[in-house]
Amino acid sequence: MKILIATDGHLDPEATADLVGRIHTDGDTVVVLTVIDHPGEVLRNFADFGAWKDTDQILSEAGSGATGFGSGGVAASRMSKRDRAMKGQPLTLDNYFIETATSLQASLLATLEDAGLIVERKWAPTERRTARTILDVAADEDAGILVIGSHGGGKFEGLLGSTVTKLIRQASIPVMLVRS
Repeated sequence: MKILIATDGHLDPEATADLVGRIHTDGDTVVVLTVIDHPGEVLRNFADFGAWKDTDQILSEAGSGATGFGSGGVAASRMSKRDRAMKGQPLTLDNYFIETATSLQASLLATLEDAGLIVERKWAPTERRTARTILDVAADEDAGILVIGSHGGGKFEGLLGSTVTKLIRQASIPVMLVRS
């Protein structure tokens, strides 16, 4: 069976590893998925910003404080760190999404691997269709079960997060919740 864990970085790694460890059997595959929501407005701003260019070129063209992401110095500092972390790779949307997903998955992946599980990582872009994207990946991966957190990192809190509610209602496979 394939176990798909969908995370936005808010899943408790210990609780998730415990839950997955209880349902995992020999031969099962564990896939950790992060869906990166990239609304059109963000993409337009990112494209205007010159996302396909090297950080040094962006900074020299932008001048002081003209970056469009908060204060120029802070944005420049973040971009320089990002560029260094990516070993000089140009700042592209794909690189940005991969870096974001890797960062959000790091703690969970380490905990699952420490528990002796072999884990694959995936990420998928979406535009305000997080639940649909998760379900599409679950279908593509032929997942037998979906593991998600009871709440994500959204601004509104209720009994369950809106994405979680959609997944529970629409999934054709069992959904297990990790309490947060």
